[in-house]
Amino acid sequence: MSQKASPPSSVTSPSRVSDGTLSDQSNARRQRMEDMLSQHYIVLRRYLQGPSREESNIRSNRARDKLLRLSPVLFLELSTDVYDELLRRQAVVAASRPGPPRPEVPPHLLPRQEYHKKRNQARQKLSSLQDQRFKDLATDVFCELERRFPHFAGPEMNRRASPAPSMGGRFGGPRPDSNGQGYGYPGTPNGSRGPPPGPRGPGYHSGPGPGNRFPPRQGSLGAISATGLGINSEGMPDNAPYQKSFQNNTVVPNKSTMVEDDDADDDDDRRSDAFALDKVLDHRRDMMAGAGSAERDKKLADAEAQVSELQKKVEELELMHKEKEEEVNTLRKSNDSSSSWKAEKAEYEEMKRELEEQLSNTHNLNNAVLSQLEEARDRQKDAEMELEKLRQEQHSVDGTAGGNRSHDGDDDWKSRFEDLDREHESLKAKFKHQQEVTEQVRQQASAFLQEMRALSDGHNSNWDREERLIRDVHRLEAEVKHWKNRYAKSKTQLRHLRSSSIGLPDNIQDTNTIAKDNALTQPDGLVKDVHITKFQMAIDELLRIARSDEPSLVLGQMKGVVLAVRYITQDIDSAVNVNTATDDELTKIRARAKAQVSATANNLITASKNFGNSNGLSPVSLLDAAASHLTAAVVELVRKVKIRPTPEDELADEGEEDQLPPMQSPGYFSVAPSLTRFSGNESIYSAISSPPSLRSRTNSHSMSRNRLSGAKHGYPGLSPDKDLEELRLHLEDQTSSLVHSIQSLVASIRGEDSISAIQLHINTIADAVEKVVTSTETAMAKPDANPALRDRAVPVIEILARHRDNLLDIGAEASNLTDGTEIRELNSKLPPIAFQIARETKELVQRIDQIEYASQNNEEDDFR
Repeated sequence: MSQKASPPSSVTSPSRVSDGTLSDQSNARRQRMEDMLSQHYIVLRRYLQGPSREESNIRSNRARDKLLRLSPVLFLELSTDVYDELLRRQAVVAASRPGPPRPEVPPHLLPRQEYHKKRNQARQKLSSLQDQRFKDLATDVFCELERRFPHFAGPEMNRRASPAPSMGGRFGGPRPDSNGQGYGYPGTPNGSRGPPPGPRGPGYHSGPGPGNRFPPRQGSLGAISATGLGINSEGMPDNAPYQKSFQNNTVVPNKSTMVEDDDADDDDDRRSDAFALDKVLDHRRDMMAGAGSAERDKKLADAEAQVSELQKKVEELELMHKEKEEEVNTLRKSNDSSSSWKAEKAEYEEMKRELEEQLSNTHNLNNAVLSQLEEARDRQKDAEMELEKLRQEQHSVDGTAGGNRSHDGDDDWKSRFEDLDREHESLKAKFKHQQEVTEQVRQQASAFLQEMRALSDGHNSNWDREERLIRDVHRLEAEVKHWKNRYAKSKTQLRHLRSSSIGLPDNIQDTNTIAKDNALTQPDGLVKDVHITKFQMAIDELLRIARSDEPSLVLGQMKGVVLAVRYITQDIDSAVNVNTATDDELTKIRARAKAQVSATANNLITASKNFGNSNGLSPVSLLDAAASHLTAAVVELVRKVKIRPTPEDELADEGEEDQLPPMQSPGYFSVAPSLTRFSGNESIYSAISSPPSLRSRTNSHSMSRNRLSGAKHGYPGLSPDKDLEELRLHLEDQTSSLVHSIQSLVASIRGEDSISAIQLHINTIADAVEKVVTSTETAMAKPDANPALRDRAVPVIEILARHRDNLLDIGAEASNLTDGTEIRELNSKLPPIAFQIARETKELVQRIDQIEYASQNNEEDDFR
């Protein structure tokens, strides 16, 4: 049935009720759909170990709003898919138990033709869910079943759902059915349940048991019970027999509508083929009956157990790696807080300087006050001595003169004494004031000293804490680096070189699949597999950091990618140095691939610097494109040199970080000038490619600047050949104008312009070709011309001259005609000739570019 068929009116009808049920359906279809959902309910209840014991846990995981808003048909599809995935998982568990051979269980639900493509994809993705997440999904479906069909949890559920099979009935689980026999293979359309018991062991029964009647799996919309969906209609009696209609109804989603198709001609009962395994089971039975080697099964089981054990180790290492990264991020955040401590330190230093200035001023003031006090004391002593002298003089005068003293003399001495006394009192007051000021200054200085001491103690503690955190960061970074190396080695031991998808767990592959995937692995390969693993991890980490909240960290991770690429090229160099007797052609191919890796690596470095320096303003797609180009170049290189498996003893001694020589170029990579042009023309669909006319000119100028800068810094073999460079630049300009003229010619021919306009374009193209040929011949005619220029440019010049003559002849012949049909026939011959001229001109430019590069360096450019 076509997926674009319009849905029937029974599906698109708006007659729906708010609790997700449908109305106006036949009782038989409703009953079948309710029986199917009741079967799902029983299996889910057993899987969840019974709602009566864990009802509190189940109710805490009620279905989300989206599950509540699902229509009945969509909810039936979801319940069916969860039910099928549950049976598949239980079959996987049963197949891993010891016992007789069992049918092979697929790794996921196989697609079915009657299902929509997106539904098949969703069914396959159910296998990637972990057990706990799948159990949560089953719990949500179980609770939604109880909400929509409350009578499922009632006492009548045991009577109505008794014919439903257990969840082990699809692949032969451990629980017996109602007749006491174990479940065998799924039933066939004629009612048989597999081959009779024989030498293959128990579990293969013939004939259906009385309790193994399946309700139809592929019921249409009408299979929903009126009672279960809450529609007011008569319900079916509890002891009524089940419908025996095995009508095949396909429900296909098409843009929020459901299309139902009843295929009356299909008599197959698809209940027995829930995983589309009929052909697989038949083929498996034939193989097991033909060759049932127990020894091979044992070896396969041992290999799978070993792979499972290694996978568990890898998961443990990944978990530890994530924990270490979280701890490093936490310490980095704490380290960021040290910047605030530095600001506080600056404030403390400023405050300390101010306090020291205040303390110095206070000391100066105190010294000044003390000096003044000493002066006042000296003056006081002098005054006291003078006063005492005056008193002695007065006493002597009083003794000698007796009562004959004059009144004027007494008044004079008395006034002098009073003056001295007043001066003495004023000096005492000043001295007391100076003492108070000195005490205040002393108290302030003591407070300032205590505050400075407290600040100094706090500052020292902050410095100690910062140093401790820095040591912890360095230690954790070293541990992260160590765990990354261990993770790379463990992943390499699995011999699984496929890069894992971000966010999805790796599927455990068997030995045959790993051998197919590792077709590039050879014992005599040049690149170690552990270095390929480190390159994959470096690229994944770079793209992850580019999408984080710290774009500046891209620069640090970019260095890791560069080192990973250098590991790969160092393996090739060491292998080539050991085995010098190699084919020259193979050596050239490898050198060209290495040069391509160098060019793409430089592009990645540029994109990473732009992204990091712009703080994330540069589009992350540019970084993705550069990483994609580098990965493609590395893969192409690995295809030519092959991968060598690293023995476990070499993995234990892996420590190449200290063995790498220092980088010789400021740009980390040396790029061949000829490949600078090629890296821009890798794909016409590249998101960062410039138009051809501008790209060639830009690449040529940048290449010229690279050569000049290389010569300036003293790199050997980079002195430019001026004649070849000028010829190349001239040819590139002529090529650009030639391409524009050819485009104009083609547009005029398609627009059926006049013959005069077309002739004008032909003359322009002929003039450009003439300039190309003349300039090349002039360069070849010089005495000091490169001999390779004559050898490689002459054939192209001859072809260009011949095409130019043909173009002019056709144009002249068309100008002499008057019949429009004949003119159109002649004009139709012009575009192929013009395109051939453009191709030959570009070929000439490319050859001159290669000659120029070969003249500068006799060997291919190497990765440094």
